[in-house]
Amino acid sequence: MPFELSEEYLSFLASFSTAESIAQLSRGSGLPPHIARRAYRELSSILQMRFLIDFPKLRILPVALLIDGHCPSWLGATLIASLEGPVRNTLCVGFASLKRVLELQDEHLIKGLELNYWDFTSYPSSSPREPREEDYALPTPPKGFYTRPDAVDLAVLSFKLDSPFEKITECYKKALRLDETLRELSSSTLAYHFRKHLKPFWKGNRAYLVQPIVENPVQVYIIEGWRSPVVARTVTTLLGYWFSIVDEKKALIVSQFTTREKVAFYRFLRSMGVRVVFGELIMVPEETKYLRPLLWRNVKHARWASSFESVESEKPVFP
Repeated sequence: MPFELSEEYLSFLASFSTAESIAQLSRGSGLPPHIARRAYRELSSILQMRFLIDFPKLRILPVALLIDGHCPSWLGATLIASLEGPVRNTLCVGFASLKRVLELQDEHLIKGLELNYWDFTSYPSSSPREPREEDYALPTPPKGFYTRPDAVDLAVLSFKLDSPFEKITECYKKALRLDETLRELSSSTLAYHFRKHLKPFWKGNRAYLVQPIVENPVQVYIIEGWRSPVVARTVTTLLGYWFSIVDEKKALIVSQFTTREKVAFYRFLRSMGVRVVFGELIMVPEETKYLRPLLWRNVKHARWASSFESVESEKPVFP
């Protein structure tokens, strides 16, 4: 690793998952406000931070698709990458209509029934944690209450996804600059929307550590077997783990493992009897594109449209 997380950074991360703001994080971690703000600025250069909500409640689902060609329009891609390895394919990761995804039967589609990120509470672990009984449960398709997507909420969410501590008003201003049809709203109205429509579905903040690509390429693993969810959940403690999109009996894992973590990863895969479908695949940096979905523009009459709009982003937005 080219750097280490200091005690100050670790104190920040200890409160990061459940904090709604820098002020709340400061109180929870014991860090003075100016130290918390400084840590946030500095960590933003080495961590990808995420504002995580219960996406199925908004009738969308994270998905990953391996395809020979272009990403389909029904998939609101946030990451498009050429993969090199035993096979050469395109990886499309993003969102899609919950109803559509649950109806699709495609062996190359991974439905995000579960989304996992790096477990930074175990830093600096180079081994998977021991599986617990609940790790063996298969993820199931979401059921229950769904809400009608609201354009204001989705405009805020589109810019909150990768900036958990961004002010709601700033998120909405960014959306306004891209879409003049959005209404000008007061800060109190925006706060009401957030409190009533997004916060109830908030599942906390997540993050993963990004190392220089020239030193450590981004690895993609597609694993299969009924213990795939067990692997995706327990190897989150490995340094270099980014995220996983987990289906019932398969999963996509994206990482930047160094040799030591990679050895531990493969040993654990073997012990679980899980198969790596295409072997290790590598993201080609110059053929990787990041996109920001304009979620509010993808809803027509309170239903998700058949195709998604997005704009290019300089850095990863989701997952």
